[in-house]
Amino acid sequence: MSFFSHANNTVMKNPVFVENHLERHGRGIKLLYNASLPEAAHDSAAYEFVPESLPKTRHGHILEDLSTWAQHPSPPISSLWILGPKSNLAHLCADKLGDYLAASFFFSRELGVDDPTRFFPTIAYQLATHFPTYETLIDAKLRRSPGPISKSLKIQFRELIVQPFQQLGAREETIGSRRLIMVNGLDDCKGDQARKELLRILTTETEALPFSASEFGCMAPKFMGGLCEARRYGGVRGMP
Repeated sequence: MSFFSHANNTVMKNPVFVENHLERHGRGIKLLYNASLPEAAHDSAAYEFVPESLPKTRHGHILEDLSTWAQHPSPPISSLWILGPKSNLAHLCADKLGDYLAASFFFSRELGVDDPTRFFPTIAYQLATHFPTYETLIDAKLRRSPGPISKSLKIQFRELIVQPFQQLGAREETIGSRRLIMVNGLDDCKGDQARKELLRILTTETEALPFSASEFGCMAPKFMGGLCEARRYGGVRGMP
């Protein structure tokens, strides 16, 4: 459709047209989206029927406890690990939390959702969809320099998550009710070293964030040392 289809006697000298409705905001967010795994979200199409195939949980009280903890404005611990056999508990919790859930990442080796380098871009992208001020900030940051997307896990966490929310905190920006980041199946994460590093970050470096973190999984014995560390910074709850 022409902008001047009904114009008469119009003369334009050296016209310049700038189409910026897509570029005003979004180029940085698009880079973030391309580096993320959309199917890792608990409500993605990839997981639509997965909960039905999982063993049904017998620990409904944990769901209630987690919901209460997630809604607490100043929880006594910043992270909570829930260990036990695979079940539909994490999916039930994510559904129940609703607007209290800020982001989620459900690892699954079977579904190919196991790349640790895409963990923090995925979390960051989901946070951007919920918090417009964060979206604006991270979009501008990645426009200037997209480098953090391809850095180490430690740098991704610092550049994509910690520093932007520190900036928002300095401006006294609030995040509303969405306070929980949920991670499920970290034992399915590809690479022992990457798994250990994510475990370390999630248990020792989330206190500065305006979020709590809840992790579900059945951790192999060789990673239990990291969970001992988790007891110092958060909580570990087991399911028989």
